[in-house]
Amino acid sequence: MKGYASTGKVDLQQEQIDPRGIDASYLVSDGWIDYEHDTDQVIGVPTKNTHVDSKGLFLEAKLFKNMPQVQDIIKLYHNIKDNHL
Repeated sequence: MKGYASTGKVDLQQEQIDPRGIDASYLVSDGWIDYEHDTDQVIGVPTKNTHVDSKGLFLEAKLFKNMPQVQDIIKLYHNIKDNHL
């Protein structure tokens, strides 16, 4: 999975993070990918391709495919793709 996790704009949870203050190296070496911001539901790890650039925090993650939450994400992805949404 990959994409921009933060661009400095207000997100759907009304949170805003200035990407210039993010240390992506710490995220890569010690971070986890949580499901729906729930730290008790770790579903993956960031890869070395995670970085901060002029657009924001670019996150690439390896997800744990055996996790039910990840299987749900994969099903949703295929439903969106199959329905051309």
